[in-house]
Amino acid sequence: MISQLSMTSTGGTQWLPVSVDAKIIVGAPPQPGAEGLVIAPGRGSCWLHLADFTVVLFELFSRPKRGCPTKLAAEPGEAIGRHFQGVRKLVDGGPLHAWAGRVEASGADFVSYRQVDGTQLAFAFVSKLLAQGRVLFWDHWSLPRRLTERREQVPDAPLDDALLDALRSARCVWGIQSPRYFEPGSYSAKEAETARSLGNYRNAAEDGPS
Repeated sequence: MISQLSMTSTGGTQWLPVSVDAKIIVGAPPQPGAEGLVIAPGRGSCWLHLADFTVVLFELFSRPKRGCPTKLAAEPGEAIGRHFQGVRKLVDGGPLHAWAGRVEASGADFVSYRQVDGTQLAFAFVSKLLAQGRVLFWDHWSLPRRLTERREQVPDAPLDDALLDALRSARCVWGIQSPRYFEPGSYSAKEAETARSLGNYRNAAEDGPS
């Protein structure tokens, strides 16, 4: 599943590099559903952390029902959404599987920020980390959108547990220290406290890429 995050601000729309959000191994033949075919994920399916897939993407070719293989997507810099309206069959899926395997095996950096005033700062910082080839856990990518948008308003023990597991397994935790980042009771303050106790907290402004 190939996706691309964007953010719109007064300066226009900014895009992060293309990435792959999930690897789905089909566990059973697709079944008809109310909105089309329903595919049940099988063993080996997983969500993937955020990482730059651009180089691999533009090396892949799809196999059409008729004619010769064509490039899977447009050239870099062009919008990709229209190229993935349906399922595409690859001529060679080896590079895709190899990339996904590297992402699965890599330790992820955790991006900690305050939604209310740090989202745009986090987006810019994530862009810099991806340019360095980092693999990231960032809630805008790594958690369901509806859950991400409500996580500061609705207590959710499973969400707390998921975030704690991600913090514990992170290579490091980057804190985007916006003015309200350390407000008592906020997720960002809890994340910073936990990361400091684990010894893997980093101040994004001081220790991150410029």
